[in-house]
Amino acid sequence: MPRGLPRGASRLFRFYAVNALQVKERRVLFQVLGVQAICQSRMAGFTTLEGKNVVGTNVIASYIYADDDTEDTPKITIRLYFEVKIMRIRQFNPLKILSHRENVEKIIAGENPPPITCEIDPSNLCNHQCIWCMYEDFKREKPQLIPKETLLRLVKELGGGGVKSLIFTGGGEPLTHPDCLLAMSLAKDIGMKVGLVTNGGLLNKEIDESIVDICAFIRISLDAATKKKHAELHKPNEAAIDNFQNIVSNIKYIAELKRRASKVTPTVGMAYLAHPKNYMEIYDAAVLAKEVGCDYIQIRPAYLPGQTVSPHIRKETQDLMIKALHLDDERFNVIPILHRFDEMSGLERGYSACLANALVGIIAADCEVYCCCQLKGNPAFSMGSIKNMSFWDVWNGSKRKEVIRRIDLAKCPPCRLNRYNEIMNYLADKDKLHTDFL
Repeated sequence: MPRGLPRGASRLFRFYAVNALQVKERRVLFQVLGVQAICQSRMAGFTTLEGKNVVGTNVIASYIYADDDTEDTPKITIRLYFEVKIMRIRQFNPLKILSHRENVEKIIAGENPPPITCEIDPSNLCNHQCIWCMYEDFKREKPQLIPKETLLRLVKELGGGGVKSLIFTGGGEPLTHPDCLLAMSLAKDIGMKVGLVTNGGLLNKEIDESIVDICAFIRISLDAATKKKHAELHKPNEAAIDNFQNIVSNIKYIAELKRRASKVTPTVGMAYLAHPKNYMEIYDAAVLAKEVGCDYIQIRPAYLPGQTVSPHIRKETQDLMIKALHLDDERFNVIPILHRFDEMSGLERGYSACLANALVGIIAADCEVYCCCQLKGNPAFSMGSIKNMSFWDVWNGSKRKEVIRRIDLAKCPPCRLNRYNEIMNYLADKDKLHTDFL
Protein backbone atom coordinates (compact mmCIF):
# COMPACT_ATOMS: atom_id res chain seq x y z
CA MET A 1 0.00 0.00 0.00
CA PRO A 2 1.66 3.31 -0.97
CA ARG A 3 2.17 5.71 1.87
CA GLY A 4 -0.23 8.61 1.55
CA LEU A 5 -2.96 6.69 -0.28
CA PRO A 6 -5.62 5.84 2.33
CA ARG A 7 -6.56 2.16 2.52
CA GLY A 8 -9.82 1.54 0.72
CA ALA A 9 -10.02 5.11 -0.56
CA SER A 10 -13.16 5.63 -2.60
CA ARG A 11 -14.72 8.95 -3.58
CA LEU A 12 -16.49 10.63 -6.43
CA PHE A 13 -14.26 13.28 -7.86
CA ARG A 14 -13.14 15.01 -11.02
CA PHE A 15 -9.89 14.26 -12.80
CA TYR A 16 -8.31 16.50 -15.38
CA ALA A 17 -5.85 14.30 -17.28
CA VAL A 18 -3.54 16.56 -19.24
CA ASN A 19 -1.16 13.94 -20.62
CA ALA A 20 -1.17 10.23 -21.31
CA LEU A 21 -0.40 8.66 -17.92
CA GLN A 22 0.89 5.14 -17.54
CA VAL A 23 -0.60 2.75 -15.01
CA LYS A 24 1.26 -0.29 -13.74
CA GLU A 25 -0.55 -3.57 -14.41
CA ARG A 26 -2.40 -5.18 -11.50
CA ARG A 27 -1.71 -2.16 -9.32
CA VAL A 28 -4.90 -0.16 -9.74
CA LEU A 29 -8.52 -0.91 -10.51
CA PHE A 30 -10.02 2.20 -12.05
CA GLN A 31 -13.79 2.05 -12.54
CA VAL A 32 -15.18 4.58 -15.00
CA LEU A 33 -18.59 6.07 -14.44
CA GLY A 34 -18.50 8.39 -17.44
CA VAL A 35 -16.15 10.05 -19.90
CA GLN A 36 -16.49 13.43 -21.59
CA ALA A 37 -14.13 13.59 -24.56
CA ILE A 38 -13.86 17.36 -24.67
CA CYS A 39 -10.16 18.06 -24.38
CA GLN A 40 -9.00 19.65 -27.63
CA SER A 41 -11.84 17.82 -29.44
CA ARG A 42 -10.03 14.50 -29.04
CA MET A 43 -11.77 11.29 -28.14
CA ALA A 44 -10.54 9.69 -24.95
CA GLY A 45 -8.75 6.38 -24.96
CA PHE A 46 -9.57 4.57 -21.75
CA THR A 47 -9.02 1.11 -20.28
CA THR A 48 -10.91 0.19 -17.13
CA LEU A 49 -9.10 -2.85 -15.73
CA GLU A 50 -5.38 -2.93 -15.01
CA GLY A 51 -5.36 0.29 -16.98
CA LYS A 52 -3.00 1.08 -19.80
CA ASN A 53 -3.34 4.82 -20.25
CA VAL A 54 -5.66 7.79 -20.23
CA VAL A 55 -5.52 10.42 -22.97
CA GLY A 56 -6.33 14.09 -22.33
CA THR A 57 -9.96 14.41 -21.24
CA ASN A 58 -12.23 15.19 -18.34
CA VAL A 59 -13.14 12.04 -16.48
CA ILE A 60 -15.79 11.47 -13.85
CA ALA A 61 -14.67 8.42 -11.94
CA SER A 62 -14.68 6.66 -8.62
CA TYR A 63 -13.21 3.75 -6.69
CA ILE A 64 -9.48 3.47 -6.63
CA TYR A 65 -7.95 0.48 -4.93
CA ALA A 66 -4.24 0.00 -4.45
CA ASP A 67 -2.79 -3.46 -3.83
CA ASP A 68 -1.02 -3.87 -0.52
CA ASP A 69 2.24 -4.72 -2.28
CA THR A 70 2.27 -1.56 -4.39
CA GLU A 71 5.73 -0.02 -4.23
CA ASP A 72 4.96 3.32 -5.88
CA THR A 73 1.84 5.42 -6.15
CA PRO A 74 0.77 4.99 -9.80
CA LYS A 75 0.74 8.29 -11.62
CA ILE A 76 -2.85 7.87 -12.69
CA THR A 77 -3.88 8.23 -9.06
CA ILE A 78 -2.08 11.49 -8.42
CA ARG A 79 -4.80 13.90 -9.50
CA LEU A 80 -7.51 11.71 -8.06
CA TYR A 81 -5.72 11.32 -4.77
CA PHE A 82 -5.06 15.03 -4.37
CA GLU A 83 -8.70 15.85 -5.12
CA VAL A 84 -9.77 13.42 -2.39
CA LYS A 85 -7.14 14.79 -0.06
CA ILE A 86 -8.32 18.39 -0.42
CA MET A 87 -11.82 17.25 0.50
CA ARG A 88 -10.42 15.40 3.51
CA ILE A 89 -8.30 18.26 4.86
CA ARG A 90 -10.97 20.40 6.41
CA GLN A 91 -9.24 23.77 6.32
CA PHE A 92 -8.70 23.49 2.54
CA ASN A 93 -12.01 21.89 1.61
CA PRO A 94 -13.80 24.30 -0.77
CA LEU A 95 -17.13 23.04 0.53
CA LYS A 96 -16.51 25.03 3.71
CA ILE A 97 -18.21 27.84 1.79
CA LEU A 98 -21.47 26.03 2.62
CA SER A 99 -20.87 26.86 6.29
CA HIS A 100 -21.80 30.38 5.20
CA ARG A 101 -24.75 29.46 3.01
CA GLU A 102 -26.85 32.38 4.28
CA ASN A 103 -24.25 34.79 2.90
CA VAL A 104 -23.94 32.77 -0.30
CA GLU A 105 -27.69 32.84 -0.85
CA LYS A 106 -27.77 36.60 -0.29
CA ILE A 107 -24.96 37.18 -2.79
CA ILE A 108 -26.69 35.04 -5.40
CA ALA A 109 -29.91 36.99 -4.77
CA GLY A 110 -28.09 40.27 -5.44
CA GLU A 111 -27.87 41.37 -1.82
CA ASN A 112 -24.74 42.71 -0.14
CA PRO A 113 -23.83 40.81 3.05
CA PRO A 114 -20.54 41.50 4.85
CA PRO A 115 -17.50 39.56 3.65
CA ILE A 116 -16.65 36.40 5.56
CA THR A 117 -12.93 37.16 5.48
CA CYS A 118 -10.92 40.32 4.94
CA GLU A 119 -7.32 40.35 3.75
CA ILE A 120 -5.36 43.30 5.11
CA ASP A 121 -2.00 44.43 3.75
CA PRO A 122 -0.64 46.50 6.65
CA SER A 123 2.43 47.43 4.62
CA ASN A 124 3.81 47.71 1.10
CA LEU A 125 7.35 47.65 2.49
CA CYS A 126 9.20 44.37 2.20
CA ASN A 127 12.41 42.88 3.54
CA HIS A 128 12.66 40.54 0.53
CA GLN A 129 12.79 41.24 -3.20
CA CYS A 130 11.30 38.03 -4.59
CA ILE A 131 11.91 37.51 -8.28
CA TRP A 132 8.24 36.69 -9.01
CA CYS A 133 6.55 39.37 -6.89
CA MET A 134 3.37 40.41 -8.70
CA TYR A 135 3.11 43.57 -6.57
CA GLU A 136 6.58 44.89 -7.38
CA ASP A 137 5.36 47.94 -9.32
CA PHE A 138 2.64 48.69 -6.76
CA LYS A 139 5.12 48.54 -3.88
CA ARG A 140 7.60 50.76 -5.69
CA GLU A 141 4.96 53.36 -6.59
CA LYS A 142 3.31 53.32 -3.15
CA PRO A 143 5.83 52.29 -0.46
CA GLN A 144 3.26 52.87 2.26
CA LEU A 145 1.96 51.64 5.60
CA ILE A 146 -1.64 51.85 6.74
CA PRO A 147 -1.47 54.47 9.53
CA LYS A 148 -1.80 52.96 13.01
CA GLU A 149 -5.04 54.77 13.83
CA THR A 150 -6.59 53.77 10.51
CA LEU A 151 -5.48 50.14 10.91
CA LEU A 152 -6.94 49.78 14.40
CA ARG A 153 -10.15 51.56 13.40
CA LEU A 154 -10.45 49.22 10.42
CA VAL A 155 -10.10 46.12 12.60
CA LYS A 156 -12.81 47.39 14.96
CA GLU A 157 -15.13 48.21 12.07
CA LEU A 158 -14.72 44.80 10.51
CA GLY A 159 -15.31 42.95 13.77
CA GLY A 160 -18.35 45.07 14.55
CA GLY A 161 -19.81 44.54 11.08
CA GLY A 162 -19.83 40.75 11.10
CA VAL A 163 -16.53 39.79 9.43
CA LYS A 164 -15.48 36.38 10.76
CA SER A 165 -11.74 36.39 10.10
CA LEU A 166 -8.78 38.54 9.08
CA ILE A 167 -5.71 37.51 7.11
CA PHE A 168 -2.69 39.78 7.52
CA THR A 169 -0.71 39.46 4.32
CA GLY A 170 0.88 41.47 1.48
CA GLY A 171 1.47 43.48 -0.62
CA GLY A 172 4.67 43.83 1.27
CA GLU A 173 5.69 41.88 4.37
CA PRO A 174 3.00 42.46 7.04
CA LEU A 175 5.50 42.32 9.91
CA THR A 176 7.31 45.41 8.56
CA HIS A 177 4.38 47.34 10.05
CA PRO A 178 5.31 48.18 13.67
CA ASP A 179 1.71 47.72 14.81
CA CYS A 180 0.84 44.56 12.90
CA LEU A 181 0.87 42.33 15.99
CA LEU A 182 -1.18 44.91 17.90
CA ALA A 183 -3.84 44.86 15.17
CA MET A 184 -3.79 41.06 15.08
CA SER A 185 -4.21 40.87 18.86
CA LEU A 186 -7.08 43.38 18.73
CA ALA A 187 -8.82 41.30 16.07
CA LYS A 188 -8.60 38.20 18.25
CA ASP A 189 -9.81 40.08 21.32
CA ILE A 190 -12.98 41.23 19.57
CA GLY A 191 -13.81 37.75 18.38
CA MET A 192 -12.33 37.33 14.90
CA LYS A 193 -10.05 34.51 13.82
CA VAL A 194 -6.63 35.64 12.62
CA GLY A 195 -4.24 34.29 10.00
CA LEU A 196 -0.76 35.50 9.04
CA VAL A 197 1.01 35.02 5.71
CA THR A 198 4.67 36.00 6.00
CA ASN A 199 8.04 35.45 4.38
CA GLY A 200 9.34 34.67 7.86
CA GLY A 201 12.38 36.91 7.64
CA LEU A 202 11.36 39.15 10.55
CA LEU A 203 10.32 36.38 12.91
CA ASN A 204 11.99 36.11 16.29
CA LYS A 205 11.14 34.29 19.51
CA GLU A 206 9.03 37.13 20.89
CA ILE A 207 6.99 37.39 17.69
CA ASP A 208 6.76 33.60 17.45
CA GLU A 209 5.22 33.43 20.93
CA SER A 210 2.68 36.13 20.05
CA ILE A 211 1.74 34.31 16.84
CA VAL A 212 1.08 31.05 18.67
CA ASP A 213 -1.16 32.93 21.11
CA ILE A 214 -3.05 34.97 18.49
CA CYS A 215 -3.27 33.09 15.21
CA ALA A 216 -5.53 30.35 13.87
CA PHE A 217 -2.95 29.78 11.13
CA ILE A 218 0.45 30.97 9.99
CA ARG A 219 1.85 30.24 6.54
CA ILE A 220 5.49 30.96 5.77
CA SER A 221 6.52 31.52 2.16
CA LEU A 222 9.87 29.71 2.02
CA ASP A 223 9.92 28.55 -1.62
CA ALA A 224 13.22 26.70 -1.27
CA ALA A 225 14.93 23.83 0.49
CA THR A 226 18.43 25.32 0.62
CA LYS A 227 20.04 28.54 1.75
CA LYS A 228 21.52 29.16 -1.70
CA LYS A 229 18.23 28.79 -3.55
CA HIS A 230 16.33 30.89 -1.02
CA ALA A 231 18.85 33.73 -1.33
CA GLU A 232 18.65 33.54 -5.13
CA LEU A 233 14.86 33.74 -5.19
CA HIS A 234 13.95 35.92 -2.20
CA LYS A 235 16.93 38.28 -2.16
CA PRO A 236 16.67 39.40 1.51
CA ASN A 237 17.70 43.00 2.16
CA GLU A 238 19.64 42.06 5.32
CA ALA A 239 20.93 38.59 4.54
CA ALA A 240 23.22 38.46 7.58
CA ILE A 241 20.25 38.25 9.95
CA ASP A 242 17.29 37.65 7.61
CA ASN A 243 18.21 34.35 6.02
CA PHE A 244 17.03 30.86 5.28
CA GLN A 245 18.42 29.23 8.41
CA ASN A 246 16.91 31.82 10.75
CA ILE A 247 13.52 31.44 9.08
CA VAL A 248 13.66 27.65 9.38
CA SER A 249 14.69 27.94 13.04
CA ASN A 250 11.70 30.16 13.77
CA ILE A 251 9.30 27.81 11.99
CA LYS A 252 10.64 25.00 14.14
CA TYR A 253 10.23 27.10 17.29
CA ILE A 254 6.62 27.99 16.45
CA ALA A 255 5.80 24.32 15.87
CA GLU A 256 7.50 23.40 19.15
CA LEU A 257 5.55 26.07 21.08
CA LYS A 258 2.33 24.72 19.64
CA ARG A 259 3.29 21.15 20.54
CA ARG A 260 4.26 22.08 24.10
CA ALA A 261 0.94 23.83 24.62
CA SER A 262 -0.96 20.86 23.14
CA LYS A 263 -2.79 23.27 20.83
CA VAL A 264 -4.62 22.42 17.63
CA THR A 265 -3.95 25.91 16.32
CA PRO A 266 -2.24 27.68 14.82
CA THR A 267 -1.88 25.37 11.87
CA VAL A 268 1.67 25.89 10.65
CA GLY A 269 2.15 25.75 6.91
CA MET A 270 5.00 26.22 4.48
CA ALA A 271 4.15 27.82 1.13
CA TYR A 272 6.06 26.86 -2.00
CA LEU A 273 5.70 28.71 -5.29
CA ALA A 274 6.84 26.33 -8.02
CA HIS A 275 9.00 28.20 -10.54
CA PRO A 276 11.46 27.15 -13.27
CA LYS A 277 14.29 28.11 -10.90
CA ASN A 278 13.14 26.12 -7.86
CA TYR A 279 10.91 23.25 -8.97
CA MET A 280 13.81 20.84 -8.46
CA GLU A 281 13.66 21.43 -4.66
CA ILE A 282 9.95 20.65 -4.20
CA TYR A 283 10.52 17.24 -2.66
CA ASP A 284 13.36 18.40 -0.42
CA ALA A 285 11.24 21.33 0.76
CA ALA A 286 8.45 18.92 1.68
CA VAL A 287 10.94 16.83 3.65
CA LEU A 288 12.13 19.98 5.42
CA ALA A 289 8.59 21.13 6.19
CA LYS A 290 7.82 17.81 7.81
CA GLU A 291 11.08 17.72 9.75
CA VAL A 292 10.59 21.17 11.31
CA GLY A 293 7.04 20.40 12.43
CA CYS A 294 4.81 22.01 9.81
CA ASP A 295 1.31 20.65 9.45
CA TYR A 296 1.48 20.92 5.67
CA ILE A 297 3.33 22.27 2.66
CA GLN A 298 1.21 24.08 0.07
CA ILE A 299 2.52 23.96 -3.51
CA ARG A 300 1.20 26.21 -6.25
CA PRO A 301 2.71 27.66 -9.42
CA ALA A 302 4.35 31.07 -9.54
CA TYR A 303 2.37 33.43 -11.74
CA LEU A 304 4.52 34.32 -14.75
CA PRO A 305 2.44 36.48 -17.11
CA GLY A 306 3.65 36.31 -20.69
CA GLN A 307 5.97 33.39 -19.99
CA THR A 308 5.57 29.71 -20.74
CA VAL A 309 6.89 26.75 -18.78
CA SER A 310 8.43 23.92 -20.78
CA PRO A 311 6.74 20.49 -20.86
CA HIS A 312 9.89 19.06 -19.28
CA ILE A 313 9.62 21.33 -16.25
CA ARG A 314 5.89 20.67 -15.92
CA LYS A 315 6.55 16.92 -15.94
CA GLU A 316 9.41 17.18 -13.45
CA THR A 317 7.24 19.32 -11.18
CA GLN A 318 4.48 16.72 -11.28
CA ASP A 319 6.92 13.88 -10.63
CA LEU A 320 8.37 15.64 -7.59
CA MET A 321 4.91 16.31 -6.19
CA ILE A 322 4.13 12.62 -6.63
CA LYS A 323 7.34 11.76 -4.79
CA ALA A 324 6.43 14.20 -2.01
CA LEU A 325 3.10 12.44 -1.63
CA HIS A 326 4.87 9.61 0.17
CA LEU A 327 5.61 11.96 3.06
CA ASP A 328 1.91 12.17 3.93
CA ASP A 329 0.80 10.78 7.26
CA GLU A 330 -1.71 11.58 9.99
CA ARG A 331 0.26 14.67 11.03
CA PHE A 332 1.60 16.09 7.76
CA ASN A 333 0.09 16.79 4.35
CA VAL A 334 1.45 17.72 0.93
CA ILE A 335 -1.12 20.02 -0.68
CA PRO A 336 -0.73 21.06 -4.32
CA ILE A 337 -3.30 23.70 -5.26
CA LEU A 338 -4.25 21.87 -8.42
CA HIS A 339 -6.74 24.30 -9.87
CA ARG A 340 -3.95 26.90 -9.98
CA PHE A 341 -1.86 24.53 -12.09
CA ASP A 342 -4.92 23.96 -14.29
CA GLU A 343 -5.36 27.70 -14.78
CA MET A 344 -1.69 28.15 -15.62
CA SER A 345 -2.21 25.54 -18.35
CA GLY A 346 -4.96 27.65 -19.90
CA LEU A 347 -7.91 25.64 -18.66
CA GLU A 348 -11.05 27.72 -19.18
CA ARG A 349 -13.16 28.62 -16.19
CA GLY A 350 -16.47 26.81 -16.14
CA TYR A 351 -18.55 29.78 -15.00
CA SER A 352 -19.58 33.17 -16.27
CA ALA A 353 -19.56 35.50 -13.25
CA CYS A 354 -17.23 36.28 -10.34
CA LEU A 355 -19.61 35.95 -7.41
CA ALA A 356 -16.97 34.95 -4.87
CA ASN A 357 -15.36 38.40 -4.72
CA ALA A 358 -18.15 39.27 -2.27
CA LEU A 359 -16.85 36.67 0.19
CA VAL A 360 -13.50 38.40 0.76
CA GLY A 361 -12.71 42.05 1.38
CA ILE A 362 -9.29 43.28 0.20
CA ILE A 363 -7.69 46.28 1.92
CA ALA A 364 -4.26 47.27 0.61
CA ALA A 365 -1.50 49.32 2.21
CA ASP A 366 -2.55 52.40 0.23
CA CYS A 367 -5.84 52.26 2.19
CA GLU A 368 -7.79 51.42 -0.96
CA VAL A 369 -10.37 48.63 -0.95
CA TYR A 370 -9.98 46.43 -4.04
CA CYS A 371 -12.40 43.92 -5.51
CA CYS A 372 -9.75 41.18 -5.69
CA CYS A 373 -6.28 40.44 -4.33
CA GLN A 374 -5.03 39.92 -7.90
CA LEU A 375 -6.05 43.47 -8.82
CA LYS A 376 -4.45 45.32 -5.92
CA GLY A 377 -2.74 48.47 -7.09
CA ASN A 378 -4.88 48.81 -10.22
CA PRO A 379 -6.82 52.08 -9.80
CA ALA A 380 -9.57 50.84 -12.12
CA PHE A 381 -10.49 48.20 -9.54
CA SER A 382 -10.34 50.32 -6.39
CA MET A 383 -13.79 50.57 -4.80
CA GLY A 384 -12.87 53.44 -2.49
CA SER A 385 -10.52 54.48 0.32
CA ILE A 386 -10.76 53.96 4.08
CA LYS A 387 -8.70 57.10 4.71
CA ASN A 388 -11.75 59.33 4.95
CA MET A 389 -14.65 56.88 5.15
CA SER A 390 -15.46 53.62 6.87
CA PHE A 391 -14.93 50.25 5.26
CA TRP A 392 -18.70 49.76 5.23
CA ASP A 393 -19.28 53.01 3.34
CA VAL A 394 -16.97 51.62 0.66
CA TRP A 395 -18.42 48.09 0.73
CA ASN A 396 -21.99 49.31 0.43
CA GLY A 397 -21.24 52.15 -1.99
CA SER A 398 -22.26 52.53 -5.61
CA LYS A 399 -18.64 52.55 -6.83
CA ARG A 400 -18.19 48.96 -5.68
CA LYS A 401 -21.03 47.83 -7.95
CA GLU A 402 -19.48 49.68 -10.89
CA VAL A 403 -16.08 48.06 -10.30
CA ILE A 404 -17.52 44.55 -10.03
CA ARG A 405 -19.30 45.02 -13.36
CA ARG A 406 -15.89 45.68 -14.95
CA ILE A 407 -14.44 42.31 -13.97
CA ASP A 408 -13.59 40.36 -17.12
CA LEU A 409 -13.03 36.69 -16.31
CA ALA A 410 -11.21 36.17 -19.61
CA LYS A 411 -8.48 38.53 -18.39
CA CYS A 412 -8.31 37.33 -14.79
CA PRO A 413 -5.10 35.65 -13.61
CA PRO A 414 -5.19 32.38 -11.63
CA CYS A 415 -7.36 32.95 -8.58
CA ARG A 416 -7.70 31.35 -5.16
CA LEU A 417 -11.47 31.93 -5.28
CA ASN A 418 -11.93 29.68 -8.32
CA ARG A 419 -13.40 26.72 -6.43
CA TYR A 420 -15.81 28.99 -4.55
CA ASN A 421 -16.90 30.55 -7.82
CA GLU A 422 -17.59 27.11 -9.29
CA ILE A 423 -19.85 26.26 -6.36
CA MET A 424 -21.62 29.61 -6.27
CA ASN A 425 -22.23 29.71 -10.01
CA TYR A 426 -23.65 26.20 -9.86
CA LEU A 427 -26.03 27.25 -7.09
CA ALA A 428 -26.99 30.37 -9.04
CA ASP A 429 -27.79 28.43 -12.22
CA LYS A 430 -31.57 28.33 -12.52
CA ASP A 431 -31.47 25.90 -15.46
CA LYS A 432 -29.53 23.06 -13.83
CA LEU A 433 -31.13 19.66 -14.23
CA HIS A 434 -32.20 17.02 -11.74
CA THR A 435 -31.44 18.93 -8.55
CA ASP A 436 -34.14 16.94 -6.77
CA PHE A 437 -32.50 13.58 -7.56
CA LEU A 438 -29.94 12.75 -4.89
